[in-house]
Formats: sequence, C-alpha cells, structure tokens
Amino acid sequence: MSSKFNLSAPPRSGFATDEDVSGYKAAAEARTHNTSLRLSSLTLDELREELERRAEETQKLQEEVEDATRETLKTLGCTWLGIPGQCCLSYDSSEDPPAVSAHQPRMTQPLVCSLDTLKQKVVQKDRSSYEKEATGNAINHPLQQLNKISDEPGKDTFSPQRATMNLQAELHDLQLEKDVVSDLRTEDLITVLEQEMAMLTNRLSSSKDSGVSLCAKLDLLKKVTERQTSLHQRQISDLESTLSSYKDQVCCLEQKILETETHLFSTRRERERSLQQEKDLQAQLGQLKACCEQQQLDLREDAEILRGQLEMVREQLFRAGEEKTCTQFLLEQKAQEVKKSQKLLQEKEEELCFRQQRTQQHL
Repeated sequence: MSSKFNLSAPPRSGFATDEDVSGYKAAAEARTHNTSLRLSSLTLDELREELERRAEETQKLQEEVEDATRETLKTLGCTWLGIPGQCCLSYDSSEDPPAVSAHQPRMTQPLVCSLDTLKQKVVQKDRSSYEKEATGNAINHPLQQLNKISDEPGKDTFSPQRATMNLQAELHDLQLEKDVVSDLRTEDLITVLEQEMAMLTNRLSSSKDSGVSLCAKLDLLKKVTERQTSLHQRQISDLESTLSSYKDQVCCLEQKILETETHLFSTRRERERSLQQEKDLQAQLGQLKACCEQQQLDLREDAEILRGQLEMVREQLFRAGEEKTCTQFLLEQKAQEVKKSQKLLQEKEEELCFRQQRTQQHL
C-alpha cells in the first residue's frame, strides 16, 4: 500500500456504483498481491519497519485528503474546521458575500442544517469513528504479534512464517478497508458540500427578500430618526434659552448674596468695635471709681485731722479766754491758723464736690 495511488472521483450525483466498488477492490487486491510477494522475503524487523512506514503513510494520506478538502472549501467560500469524524463548514468572513441589493447592508448568517443533514452527519461521525477504530486495531494487532514473536524466538520455529502470512492477510484487509474508507469519505464529503450549497442558495434567495424589507424599514427608521432629531434640537434650543435665563438669575442672586455678606461683615466689625469700646469705658470707669474712692478716703482722713486740730484750737481758745491778755498774740496767731485751716478745708470740700460731679457725669 502506497500513499501515491490515485482515487478516481465518484459521480457528482450521489454514492459510487457497484461496478466502481468492485473495480476498487480488484485494484486493491492486485496491489496487495504485488506487495505480499515483496514482503515474503523480509525479516521480522523489516516487517515491523514496513508496518510502521505504512501506518505513517496512512496518516499522511488522511492529512492530504483533509488538505484537499480544505482547499476545495476555500474555493467555495467556506472554511474547514478540521474536527475528526465531522464535516464542519462555516462561512469565510474574509471574502465578500454575494451582493443582495445596492442599498442592502452585508449580512453574514450561519448555515442552519436541516433534519436530514443532521442525521447524515451523525451517521458519518459514527462511521468515521468505527473506521478509525478498525484501522487502529488492524495496525496494532500485527505490531503486538511482532513484539510477541521477538520476545519468544525459541518456542516455535515456524512462527515467523505464520506471522508473515498473518501480516500479509491483515495488510491486505487494511488496504481494502482504507480504500473503501477513503472512497466513502470523499463521497460523503461531496454529498454534504452539495447539500450545503443548495441550502446556501435557498438562504441567499430568502436573504434577498429580507434585504428588501430591511431597506424599507431602514428608510422608515431614517425618517423617524430625522423627525426625532429635529424635535430634540428644538427642545435643546428651548432648554438652552431657559438655562441662560436661569444663569442670569443665578448671577443676580450671587451678586446680592455677596453684597449682603459684605454688609454683614462690616456690621459685625462695627459691633465688635463697639463692644471693645464699651469694655474700655467700663475699665476706665472702674479706674475712676477706685480713684474717687481713694480720694474720698484721703479727704475724710484730712477732714478728721482738721476737725481734731479745730477741737484742739477751740480748747486752746477756751483756755486762752482767761489768758486773753497774755496770749493775745498767740490767739491771733492761732486764729490765723484756724482761718487757713478752714480755708484749706473749704477748698478740699469744694474739690471733693467737683470730683463727685465729674464722677456722676462720667457715669
């Protein structure tokens, strides 16, 4: 089995016919017979290497089929998601979708599969998983046999020949299964692509109708938007004029508040100044009261002293009445002293009255 064999394309209308399948099987049997002749002369290690190489070629062939499928889908405007066992298609957004109308916006809608398409994908998934499991078992079984033979070389002298025959038979079955799997996978992929293209065509025709209705709705929406915009602009102009009048009123109120605060501040300063002056006057009045009281005490003391002196002078005059002749000179002198004392007392009394009047005036 080689990765360079060519697969004939199945008919576009559906699955392959019985003649095509029998032709594929005959070609696969011929290739398997040719390879079996070449494998009969190989040793166990060479057979193991050949089997591993065939497994790698099978994997490479599967990757080539996926790459070819991906390129085909790119030409159709879809993308290959690369999920094993499933054929997943999505619209390629890098390419422009078909134009629906000159005024219609571009739209990208997901492909919604019908019930039959979903059932077919489920069957393809089950079939692909079964085929992968069968292929893996067919590859792992000969490897296990080769490992068992290499571990026990002395038990059976004919085991290498039997293993070779078993490997040839299993390789033959693997070749047939791989050819059939490749053909079925290609046919299923083409069928799914045709169904997707038909569904995309139906979707495109329906999108044209929806595009026309969307254009009409868009025109109606534009008209409604223009009316609402003009209405909003008028409302905005009214609000701006109202806001400007409110701003003027606010400016006037702020000016009045500023003037009121200034007047209140000056009134507070005058009140504080008056309170300070009142405190100063009260302090001065207290000082004057204390000074007047002290002066009154001094004057009273002086008056008491003068009264005592006057009493002494009266006693002396009473005593000197008898000694008038002897003490006339002394009496006159004493009289002068009394006059001076009375005059001084009168001056003190006048000064005390004057100070009392001034104190009453200050109060």
